[in-house]
Amino acid sequence: MAIRDNMAATIEEAFKANSAMDYDRIRQTHTDDFVHQILPASLQAATHSNDGYKHLFDNVLKPGLAKLEIQAVSSTYDVDQKKASVYGTLECDGLAGPKKTDFVMMFSFNEDGTKIARIDEYLDTDFYKTYFPQVGAALAAKAGK
Repeated sequence: MAIRDNMAATIEEAFKANSAMDYDRIRQTHTDDFVHQILPASLQAATHSNDGYKHLFDNVLKPGLAKLEIQAVSSTYDVDQKKASVYGTLECDGLAGPKKTDFVMMFSFNEDGTKIARIDEYLDTDFYKTYFPQVGAALAAKAGK
């Protein structure tokens, strides 16, 4: 399989694994030194390693969302640089109700394109600043805090 095909298949699997809320499948798409950065920088979001993403997954995403659907709308690949950019939509439902937004993710890959080394993810600022705090508040209320 060509490197571009590997990159496309890896992104597709990562989106499917996230939509299925299956952390083990998600982790299989990452390198050991994986980095995930939420942007723009004005959000002041933490950069996550695999351990940080697992913590977010276990404590916010999995318990807070009943539905998560990630769809690629368009993508661009740079095989020489082992990079890809994807514009897509994200639809979720959970403790804070339903929400739909869009995103841009920029991926960096390992040499053969079979693992994601880095994701720089541009989220809608309103979505990040309103929806995730609502999920956090609902989780806290559910836990009786």
